Amino acid sequence: MSVRATRMIRTELVALQRLTGAIIGALVAMVFLLAVDNKHALEVVVVLLGSLAATIRGVNYALYCGAIAELVLVGMDISHPTNFSAEFHRVLFTMAGVGIAWLVMLLANQMQKHSAAAQ
Repeated sequence: MSVRATRMIRTELVALQRLTGAIIGALVAMVFLLAVDNKHALEVVVVLLGSLAATIRGVNYALYCGAIAELVLVGMDISHPTNFSAEFHRVLFTMAGVGIAWLVMLLANQMQKHSAAAQ
């Protein structure tokens, strides 16, 4: 029973770190996309974010997830340059995904408490 509880706590921690990283990455990507208009500068940012993500994964998983989320959002803008509304929609959809994941975590937590109470 304690091994199962420990695994669940670890799973919740990783999920929370992923959610936090996605929020951080989306917000920082939004700032980059609004501030930087040069395609070559964004390419340099993508390379730096990839390097940062590779080096920081073992140190801080939340920042790693943030760097990956930012890398994807900025990288999408390089290959398909669009207007500000499309960039806003990408960030908005990322935040919607965070909300959905948070609801799933909440439901899983309630199901775990309910099954523990039933036993």
